[in-house]
Amino acid sequence: MLKRFEQQKQDYELARLFYVACTRAKCQLHLFGSVRFQLSDKDSDTLDSGFTDTLKPPSSSLLAPLWPCVAAQFVALAKAFEPAPSQVDALKPIIKVSRLPLERVGFKPSALMLKDVAVNKLADQVKNPVNETLPGLVESALLNTEVGKLVHKVLEHVVVQGLEHWPLANVAAQLLQRQPIYAHWLTQQGVIDDLPVALARVQQSLQNALSHAQVRWALSNHWDESATELALVSTQLSDATVDESIEHLQQTNQLNLHVVDRTFVDDANTRWIIDYKTSAFVGEWRALDVTERQAFINAKITHYQPQLARYGALFAQLENRPQKWVLYFSDLNEWVELAVEG
Repeated sequence: MLKRFEQQKQDYELARLFYVACTRAKCQLHLFGSVRFQLSDKDSDTLDSGFTDTLKPPSSSLLAPLWPCVAAQFVALAKAFEPAPSQVDALKPIIKVSRLPLERVGFKPSALMLKDVAVNKLADQVKNPVNETLPGLVESALLNTEVGKLVHKVLEHVVVQGLEHWPLANVAAQLLQRQPIYAHWLTQQGVIDDLPVALARVQQSLQNALSHAQVRWALSNHWDESATELALVSTQLSDATVDESIEHLQQTNQLNLHVVDRTFVDDANTRWIIDYKTSAFVGEWRALDVTERQAFINAKITHYQPQLARYGALFAQLENRPQKWVLYFSDLNEWVELAVEG
Protein backbone atom coordinates (compact mmCIF):
# COMPACT_ATOMS: atom_id res chain seq x y z
CA MET A 1 0.00 0.00 0.00
CA LEU A 2 2.73 2.45 1.00
CA LYS A 3 4.83 1.42 -1.98
CA ARG A 4 1.95 2.09 -4.36
CA PHE A 5 1.33 5.46 -2.71
CA GLU A 6 4.98 6.46 -3.13
CA GLN A 7 4.90 5.41 -6.77
CA GLN A 8 1.80 7.51 -7.34
CA LYS A 9 3.52 10.53 -5.76
CA GLN A 10 6.48 10.07 -8.09
CA ASP A 11 4.20 9.84 -11.10
CA TYR A 12 2.46 13.09 -10.12
CA GLU A 13 5.79 14.81 -9.62
CA LEU A 14 7.01 13.60 -13.00
CA ALA A 15 3.86 14.94 -14.66
CA ARG A 16 4.32 18.30 -12.88
CA LEU A 17 7.91 18.62 -14.06
CA PHE A 18 6.84 17.74 -17.59
CA TYR A 19 4.13 20.41 -17.49
CA VAL A 20 6.57 23.04 -16.23
CA ALA A 21 9.09 22.16 -18.93
CA CYS A 22 6.49 22.37 -21.70
CA THR A 23 5.08 25.71 -20.55
CA ARG A 24 8.53 27.33 -20.67
CA ALA A 25 8.58 27.18 -24.48
CA LYS A 26 8.61 30.66 -26.07
CA CYS A 27 7.63 30.05 -29.71
CA GLN A 28 7.69 26.34 -30.55
CA LEU A 29 7.72 23.08 -28.65
CA HIS A 30 9.19 19.88 -30.12
CA LEU A 31 8.64 16.61 -28.26
CA PHE A 32 10.56 13.42 -29.08
CA GLY A 33 9.67 10.01 -27.73
CA SER A 34 10.64 6.39 -28.27
CA VAL A 35 9.26 2.99 -27.36
CA ARG A 36 10.72 -0.48 -27.66
CA PHE A 37 9.36 -2.22 -30.74
CA GLN A 38 10.20 -5.58 -32.30
CA LEU A 39 7.81 -6.99 -34.89
CA SER A 40 6.89 -10.65 -34.59
CA ASP A 41 4.34 -12.89 -36.34
CA LYS A 42 2.08 -12.61 -33.26
CA ASP A 43 2.23 -8.81 -33.31
CA SER A 44 1.62 -8.57 -37.05
CA ASP A 45 -1.55 -10.63 -36.69
CA THR A 46 -2.92 -8.18 -34.10
CA LEU A 47 -1.84 -4.80 -35.48
CA ASP A 48 -5.44 -3.78 -36.04
CA SER A 49 -6.89 -5.14 -32.79
CA GLY A 50 -5.30 -4.74 -29.41
CA PHE A 51 -1.81 -3.89 -30.64
CA THR A 52 -1.80 -0.75 -28.49
CA ASP A 53 -1.78 -3.04 -25.45
CA THR A 54 1.68 -4.31 -26.34
CA LEU A 55 3.18 -1.05 -27.65
CA LYS A 56 3.56 1.14 -24.55
CA PRO A 57 6.22 3.45 -23.08
CA PRO A 58 7.89 2.73 -19.70
CA SER A 59 5.58 3.78 -16.89
CA SER A 60 8.25 6.05 -15.38
CA SER A 61 8.96 7.95 -18.61
CA LEU A 62 7.81 11.46 -19.56
CA LEU A 63 6.01 9.89 -22.53
CA ALA A 64 3.68 7.91 -20.27
CA PRO A 65 1.40 10.86 -19.28
CA LEU A 66 0.97 11.79 -22.97
CA TRP A 67 0.42 8.24 -24.22
CA PRO A 68 -3.40 8.39 -24.42
CA CYS A 69 -3.03 11.35 -26.81
CA VAL A 70 -0.19 10.06 -29.02
CA ALA A 71 -0.60 6.27 -28.98
CA ALA A 72 -2.32 6.20 -32.38
CA GLN A 73 0.66 7.97 -34.01
CA PHE A 74 3.11 5.43 -32.62
CA VAL A 75 0.94 2.51 -33.76
CA ALA A 76 0.85 3.99 -37.28
CA LEU A 77 4.65 4.23 -37.26
CA ALA A 78 4.91 0.64 -36.04
CA LYS A 79 2.71 -0.60 -38.89
CA ALA A 80 4.94 1.16 -41.45
CA PHE A 81 8.17 0.09 -39.76
CA GLU A 82 10.88 -1.15 -42.15
CA PRO A 83 14.41 -1.70 -40.82
CA ALA A 84 17.49 -0.39 -42.59
CA PRO A 85 19.88 -3.04 -44.00
CA SER A 86 22.28 -2.36 -41.12
CA GLN A 87 19.51 -3.15 -38.64
CA VAL A 88 18.71 -6.37 -40.47
CA ASP A 89 22.36 -7.43 -40.29
CA ALA A 90 22.37 -6.78 -36.56
CA LEU A 91 19.43 -9.05 -35.85
CA LYS A 92 20.17 -12.12 -33.78
CA PRO A 93 20.70 -15.28 -35.87
CA ILE A 94 17.85 -17.72 -36.24
CA ILE A 95 18.60 -21.05 -34.62
CA LYS A 96 18.53 -23.68 -37.33
CA VAL A 97 16.81 -26.96 -36.54
CA SER A 98 18.31 -30.03 -38.17
CA ARG A 99 16.01 -32.20 -40.26
CA LEU A 100 15.30 -35.60 -38.73
CA PRO A 101 16.84 -38.54 -40.65
CA LEU A 102 14.51 -40.72 -42.67
CA GLU A 103 15.51 -43.75 -40.60
CA ARG A 104 14.18 -42.19 -37.38
CA VAL A 105 12.08 -44.32 -35.06
CA GLY A 106 8.53 -44.69 -36.31
CA PHE A 107 9.29 -44.42 -40.05
CA LYS A 108 7.73 -47.38 -41.87
CA PRO A 109 9.28 -47.72 -45.33
CA SER A 110 7.12 -50.67 -46.35
CA ALA A 111 3.91 -48.67 -45.77
CA LEU A 112 4.77 -45.67 -47.96
CA MET A 113 7.43 -47.00 -50.34
CA LEU A 114 6.41 -46.55 -53.99
CA LYS A 115 7.95 -48.01 -57.09
CA ASP A 116 9.84 -45.68 -59.41
CA VAL A 117 7.73 -44.85 -62.43
CA ALA A 118 8.52 -44.95 -66.11
CA VAL A 119 9.24 -41.24 -66.30
CA ASN A 120 11.99 -41.63 -63.69
CA LYS A 121 14.55 -41.74 -66.52
CA LEU A 122 13.81 -38.04 -67.02
CA ALA A 123 14.84 -37.14 -63.46
CA ASP A 124 18.28 -35.95 -64.53
CA GLN A 125 16.70 -33.70 -67.13
CA VAL A 126 14.62 -31.97 -64.44
CA LYS A 127 17.69 -31.43 -62.26
CA ASN A 128 19.69 -29.77 -65.05
CA PRO A 129 18.81 -26.25 -66.28
CA VAL A 130 17.12 -26.03 -69.66
CA ASN A 131 17.35 -22.81 -71.68
CA GLU A 132 18.41 -20.84 -68.57
CA THR A 133 20.08 -18.18 -70.73
CA LEU A 134 16.90 -16.60 -72.02
CA PRO A 135 17.03 -12.75 -72.05
CA GLY A 136 16.44 -11.06 -68.73
CA LEU A 137 16.61 -14.16 -66.54
CA VAL A 138 17.95 -13.51 -63.04
CA GLU A 139 21.17 -15.53 -62.91
CA SER A 140 22.22 -15.50 -59.24
CA ALA A 141 21.92 -19.12 -58.08
CA LEU A 142 21.81 -18.23 -54.37
CA LEU A 143 19.25 -15.49 -54.95
CA ASN A 144 16.98 -17.74 -57.01
CA THR A 145 17.24 -20.65 -54.58
CA GLU A 146 16.55 -18.72 -51.39
CA VAL A 147 13.73 -16.65 -52.89
CA GLY A 148 12.11 -19.89 -54.01
CA LYS A 149 12.53 -21.50 -50.59
CA LEU A 150 11.02 -18.52 -48.77
CA VAL A 151 8.03 -18.22 -51.11
CA HIS A 152 7.35 -21.96 -50.66
CA LYS A 153 7.62 -21.66 -46.85
CA VAL A 154 5.20 -18.71 -46.70
CA LEU A 155 2.64 -20.36 -48.97
CA GLU A 156 2.88 -23.52 -46.85
CA HIS A 157 2.28 -21.40 -43.74
CA VAL A 158 -0.76 -19.78 -45.37
CA VAL A 159 -2.35 -23.20 -45.92
CA VAL A 160 -1.58 -24.38 -42.39
CA GLN A 161 -2.71 -21.10 -40.81
CA GLY A 162 -5.83 -20.80 -42.93
CA LEU A 163 -6.60 -18.43 -45.79
CA GLU A 164 -9.10 -16.57 -43.60
CA HIS A 165 -6.09 -14.96 -41.90
CA TRP A 166 -5.12 -13.43 -45.27
CA PRO A 167 -8.17 -11.43 -46.43
CA LEU A 168 -7.72 -10.18 -49.97
CA ALA A 169 -8.05 -6.52 -49.00
CA ASN A 170 -5.21 -6.78 -46.44
CA VAL A 171 -2.66 -8.83 -48.39
CA ALA A 172 -0.37 -5.90 -49.27
CA ALA A 173 -0.42 -4.51 -45.72
CA GLN A 174 0.27 -7.90 -44.13
CA LEU A 175 3.18 -8.60 -46.46
CA LEU A 176 4.66 -5.19 -45.66
CA GLN A 177 4.38 -5.89 -41.93
CA ARG A 178 6.22 -9.18 -42.37
CA GLN A 179 8.99 -7.77 -44.57
CA PRO A 180 11.50 -7.44 -41.67
CA ILE A 181 10.95 -11.13 -40.90
CA TYR A 182 11.54 -12.07 -44.54
CA ALA A 183 14.66 -9.87 -44.65
CA HIS A 184 15.95 -11.53 -41.49
CA TRP A 185 15.46 -15.03 -42.93
CA LEU A 186 17.14 -14.15 -46.24
CA THR A 187 20.21 -12.70 -44.53
CA GLN A 188 20.51 -15.88 -42.48
CA GLN A 189 20.72 -17.82 -45.75
CA GLY A 190 23.57 -15.58 -46.98
CA VAL A 191 21.62 -13.21 -49.24
CA ILE A 192 23.38 -9.93 -48.40
CA ASP A 193 24.34 -7.93 -51.50
CA ASP A 194 21.16 -8.95 -53.34
CA LEU A 195 18.86 -8.48 -50.33
CA PRO A 196 16.78 -5.59 -51.82
CA VAL A 197 16.25 -7.57 -55.04
CA ALA A 198 15.40 -10.73 -53.12
CA LEU A 199 12.90 -8.93 -50.91
CA ALA A 200 11.25 -7.31 -53.92
CA ARG A 201 10.92 -10.69 -55.63
CA VAL A 202 9.50 -12.36 -52.53
CA GLN A 203 6.99 -9.56 -52.05
CA GLN A 204 6.01 -9.66 -55.74
CA SER A 205 5.54 -13.44 -55.78
CA LEU A 206 3.50 -13.50 -52.58
CA GLN A 207 1.42 -10.48 -53.60
CA ASN A 208 0.62 -12.18 -56.91
CA ALA A 209 -0.17 -15.56 -55.34
CA LEU A 210 -2.32 -14.26 -52.49
CA SER A 211 -4.27 -11.98 -54.85
CA HIS A 212 -4.81 -14.58 -57.59
CA ALA A 213 -8.32 -16.06 -57.44
CA GLN A 214 -7.29 -19.54 -58.62
CA VAL A 215 -4.29 -19.72 -56.28
CA ARG A 216 -6.38 -18.59 -53.31
CA TRP A 217 -8.87 -21.33 -54.18
CA ALA A 218 -6.04 -23.88 -54.19
CA LEU A 219 -4.54 -22.61 -50.91
CA SER A 220 -7.72 -23.31 -48.95
CA ASN A 221 -7.11 -25.98 -46.31
CA HIS A 222 -10.74 -27.15 -46.40
CA TRP A 223 -10.15 -29.56 -49.29
CA ASP A 224 -9.98 -33.30 -48.70
CA GLU A 225 -6.47 -34.71 -48.30
CA SER A 226 -5.04 -31.19 -48.22
CA ALA A 227 -1.23 -31.26 -48.01
CA THR A 228 1.75 -28.97 -48.62
CA GLU A 229 5.36 -29.97 -49.24
CA LEU A 230 4.19 -33.59 -49.28
CA ALA A 231 7.08 -36.07 -49.41
CA LEU A 232 6.73 -39.29 -51.42
CA VAL A 233 9.45 -41.93 -51.32
CA SER A 234 10.10 -44.35 -54.19
CA THR A 235 12.65 -47.04 -55.01
CA GLN A 236 13.65 -49.17 -57.98
CA LEU A 237 13.83 -52.24 -55.78
CA SER A 238 11.37 -55.10 -55.98
CA ASP A 239 8.89 -55.82 -53.20
CA ALA A 240 11.12 -58.66 -52.00
CA THR A 241 14.00 -56.32 -51.15
CA VAL A 242 12.09 -53.22 -50.06
CA ASP A 243 12.61 -54.08 -46.39
CA GLU A 244 16.28 -53.11 -46.61
CA SER A 245 17.28 -50.31 -44.23
CA ILE A 246 16.59 -46.74 -45.32
CA GLU A 247 20.23 -45.85 -44.64
CA HIS A 248 21.45 -48.56 -47.00
CA LEU A 249 19.01 -47.49 -49.72
CA GLN A 250 20.21 -43.89 -49.42
CA GLN A 251 23.88 -44.86 -49.53
CA THR A 252 23.38 -46.96 -52.63
CA ASN A 253 21.26 -44.32 -54.38
CA GLN A 254 18.25 -46.62 -54.53
CA LEU A 255 15.91 -44.24 -52.70
CA ASN A 256 14.27 -41.23 -54.35
CA LEU A 257 12.44 -38.46 -52.49
CA HIS A 258 9.78 -36.42 -54.29
CA VAL A 259 8.27 -33.30 -52.67
CA VAL A 260 4.91 -32.05 -53.95
CA ASP A 261 4.37 -28.34 -53.26
CA ARG A 262 0.57 -28.46 -53.01
CA THR A 263 -1.98 -31.22 -53.43
CA PHE A 264 -5.60 -31.90 -52.49
CA VAL A 265 -8.78 -33.58 -53.73
CA ASP A 266 -11.60 -31.31 -54.89
CA ASP A 267 -15.37 -31.83 -54.69
CA ALA A 268 -15.33 -33.69 -58.02
CA ASN A 269 -12.87 -36.26 -56.56
CA THR A 270 -10.03 -34.92 -58.72
CA ARG A 271 -6.46 -34.95 -57.40
CA TRP A 272 -4.76 -31.58 -57.93
CA ILE A 273 -0.94 -31.55 -58.13
CA ILE A 274 0.46 -28.01 -58.06
CA ASP A 275 4.08 -26.94 -58.35
CA TYR A 276 5.23 -23.37 -57.60
CA LYS A 277 7.90 -21.81 -59.80
CA THR A 278 9.51 -18.48 -58.84
CA SER A 279 11.49 -17.87 -62.05
CA ALA A 280 11.91 -14.12 -62.55
CA PHE A 281 13.16 -11.57 -65.05
CA VAL A 282 14.86 -8.19 -64.69
CA GLY A 283 14.49 -4.89 -66.47
CA GLU A 284 11.69 -3.91 -68.82
CA TRP A 285 11.78 -7.15 -70.83
CA ARG A 286 9.12 -8.90 -68.74
CA ALA A 287 6.49 -6.21 -69.24
CA LEU A 288 7.15 -5.35 -72.88
CA ASP A 289 8.01 -8.49 -74.87
CA VAL A 290 4.95 -10.71 -74.66
CA THR A 291 6.25 -13.15 -77.29
CA GLU A 292 9.53 -13.87 -75.51
CA ARG A 293 7.74 -13.97 -72.16
CA GLN A 294 5.44 -16.70 -73.48
CA ALA A 295 8.42 -18.48 -75.04
CA PHE A 296 10.03 -18.63 -71.61
CA ILE A 297 6.87 -20.04 -70.03
CA ASN A 298 6.57 -22.65 -72.79
CA ALA A 299 10.19 -23.68 -72.26
CA LYS A 300 9.57 -24.06 -68.53
CA ILE A 301 6.45 -26.15 -69.19
CA THR A 302 8.46 -28.49 -71.42
CA HIS A 303 11.17 -28.61 -68.75
CA TYR A 304 8.92 -29.35 -65.77
CA GLN A 305 6.17 -31.51 -67.32
CA PRO A 306 8.17 -34.72 -66.63
CA GLN A 307 8.36 -33.72 -62.97
CA LEU A 308 4.57 -33.34 -62.75
CA ALA A 309 4.15 -36.62 -64.67
CA ARG A 310 6.33 -38.38 -62.09
CA TYR A 311 4.22 -37.00 -59.24
CA GLY A 312 1.06 -38.08 -61.04
CA ALA A 313 2.33 -41.61 -61.62
CA LEU A 314 3.30 -41.93 -57.94
CA PHE A 315 -0.16 -40.84 -56.82
CA ALA A 316 -1.66 -43.34 -59.28
CA GLN A 317 -0.04 -46.12 -57.25
CA LEU A 318 -1.87 -44.88 -54.14
CA GLU A 319 -5.31 -44.13 -55.57
CA ASN A 320 -7.57 -44.32 -58.59
CA ARG A 321 -8.62 -40.73 -59.29
CA PRO A 322 -8.54 -38.29 -62.19
CA GLN A 323 -5.74 -35.74 -61.90
CA LYS A 324 -5.00 -32.13 -62.77
CA TRP A 325 -1.45 -30.80 -62.99
CA VAL A 326 -0.61 -27.11 -62.52
CA LEU A 327 2.52 -24.97 -62.76
CA TYR A 328 2.10 -21.61 -61.05
CA PHE A 329 4.74 -19.02 -62.02
CA SER A 330 4.50 -16.69 -59.04
CA ASP A 331 6.65 -13.81 -60.30
CA LEU A 332 4.88 -13.80 -63.66
CA ASN A 333 1.50 -14.52 -62.02
CA GLU A 334 0.70 -17.26 -64.54
CA TRP A 335 -1.46 -20.28 -63.59
CA VAL A 336 -0.87 -22.98 -66.22
CA GLU A 337 -2.84 -26.27 -66.27
CA LEU A 338 -0.86 -28.95 -68.06
CA ALA A 339 -2.15 -31.80 -70.17
CA VAL A 340 -2.32 -34.95 -68.01
CA GLU A 341 -0.46 -37.86 -69.58
CA GLY A 342 -1.69 -41.43 -69.61
